[in-house]
Parts: sequence; C-alpha cells; structure tokens
Amino acid sequence: MSKGNFLNECYLQKVNQYDALKILSDEKEALSLGKELNLDMDEDNEGKKGVVAKLGDSIIGFLSEDDSKIIRKFLNAGWVNSLFECRISKVDEKADENKRYSVVIKILKYQG
Repeated sequence: MSKGNFLNECYLQKVNQYDALKILSDEKEALSLGKELNLDMDEDNEGKKGVVAKLGDSIIGFLSEDDSKIIRKFLNAGWVNSLFECRISKVDEKADENKRYSVVIKILKYQG
C-alpha cells in the first residue's frame, strides 16, 4: 500500500452491468482484496457521466453520486491516475451487485 491519506471507503455500484463478471470468469483472483483499480470518468448505460473504477480498460463499477463528489472535480481537471489510489477492501460475492465490492480511496502524497 502507498503512503497516502485516507479519503473514503465506498461500494462500487452496477458491477453486474459492466466488466466485473467477465473478468471474474476469466481470472478468479483478478478482483481480490488489495487489488489496485484506477479511477476515471465515464458514462453509464443511461448516458450519465460518473466516476468509475477500472482494471486496465475494463469498468468494474461506478462510485455513487455522494462518494464521487470530491473525486469528480479532480478527475475532470486531468488528475487521472496521479492523485488517488483505489484498492479493493471488501469482496462479498453473495451480496447484491451494489454491495459486492468495496474500495478504499486514498489521496497520494505529492512527489514534486
């Protein structure tokens, strides 16, 4: 884990509607505890722009509107993959799609 400041722990929403199930069928350990994900902006199936957690180019899920308020501003300003660290902190494969994965988001220390 990096040395950063804790920002939030939140659930990923809509994981069944994107690439999480496909990734799990290909490689069971791909979405395990501690796995690092990237935060980015993307549109959901309804065309609404939001903060997504990705593994490579694959969308795992969206952050809720409340959880993404602060993060959205920085991602829109171009701070993709340089300001936040996002890691899977909880996996419950039996939970519904909006409570299956929880992530911890940290703000990385400036390395200027």
